[in-house]
Amino acid sequence: KAFAILSDNLYKDKILAVVRELSTNAVDAHIDAGNPNPFIVHLPTSLEPYFSVQDFGPGMTPEQIYSLYTSFFSSSKTARNDQVGALGLGSKSPFAVTDSFNIESICQGIKTVYTCFKGPVGPQILTIDTTDTDEPSGLTVSLSVAENQFFDFIYKATCLYFFFDTAPIITGATTAYKKAVEDYCKTQEILTTPTWTIYHRNMEWLENKAYINMGGIVYPVDRDLIKASKDVDYMLRLPIIFKVPLGLVDIAPSREEISYDKETIKNIIEVCSTAYKELPEAMNKKIWFAATKWEAVGKARKIYNFLNGSYRGSPI
Repeated sequence: KAFAILSDNLYKDKILAVVRELSTNAVDAHIDAGNPNPFIVHLPTSLEPYFSVQDFGPGMTPEQIYSLYTSFFSSSKTARNDQVGALGLGSKSPFAVTDSFNIESICQGIKTVYTCFKGPVGPQILTIDTTDTDEPSGLTVSLSVAENQFFDFIYKATCLYFFFDTAPIITGATTAYKKAVEDYCKTQEILTTPTWTIYHRNMEWLENKAYINMGGIVYPVDRDLIKASKDVDYMLRLPIIFKVPLGLVDIAPSREEISYDKETIKNIIEVCSTAYKELPEAMNKKIWFAATKWEAVGKARKIYNFLNGSYRGSPI
């Protein structure tokens, strides 16, 4: 029962969870190896009906593989704030959509292929093959995808990677992904700074509310749980995404929501208060970059009407 809860019932959006968890694990592996290059994602197609994430981190030894993929809450990232993962749950996220998946690990010149599957008492691993190799170290996790889930994997990947500092290299359904990105990027930015962005038309999968972007993962903020000043409440009513350092807010085990402990609430209030004070300067900078006075007036009116008409109490 615990295995079912932690690998399947844990996630509301199962496909997004698989894409998110495997991708952030790849990012963490690159951080661990000091590798600034992007990882590789394969999106499913009719000829290649699978989803995979390949990183070029340090890889994993058989002992590490068997320890990580057959247990929960065991993680080497718990005490680190430079990596996204910390709970030891994400590696088993493929079980949310499939009964088995494959792992290929290249570590210290040895390539080992495994199959991870649901056993009667939890996750189990079978070693398929072990060979010497001169390929670069890294880890590849892959799983079969049903045809009726192709679009969901492509769309969820589009939504997720929009916020990554370094987007992955996409293989497989490249044409469909490119079209989805073009549609997704039609979203207009009203105001933006290095730490927050207000959108005129928010993304389809994001509601008209505030979000926290931490480590490339976007979490909705529940305004009702943040009891603060009118300034803070005003910011939380905007379609805004705050970009914060890893570890600034606590998250639920599913990594789909924020966990509202006292420190997290305090930090969110501070982020909102700072952004509120930065609004006038951000508006002025956008206007000053206009090519003509007419363009400047148009930008000013658009921003002013948006902030004061749609959301009362604006400092602008």
